[in-house]
Amino acid sequence: MFWNTLQAKVYGFKLNSLLKDEFIESLNDEFEDKKVDVVNIQVAIRDKKIDNPDDYHVDLITLSKVNFENMILGNVIVDVDNEDNFDKIKGIIDKMGD
Repeated sequence: MFWNTLQAKVYGFKLNSLLKDEFIESLNDEFEDKKVDVVNIQVAIRDKKIDNPDDYHVDLITLSKVNFENMILGNVIVDVDNEDNFDKIKGIIDKMGD
């Protein structure tokens, strides 16, 4: 059996900040008197092989708020399939938090 933990909780990070302001504003305008929060974003990173363009590896990066408490507090669960991509997405989120 082998365990590889590639999941972390980011405190105080709102997924709404990853979408264009115009999109969030349009949602807020359309759904008057309601609070709009993004709860999941999933990105597929495809590593195409040079020798065979039909053969590639896919790593899914998932940013999610898995419960109501995380949604209210602005906590996001980051889940990836490999360590390199974990380091990359962590760096991106850290930059956005500055």
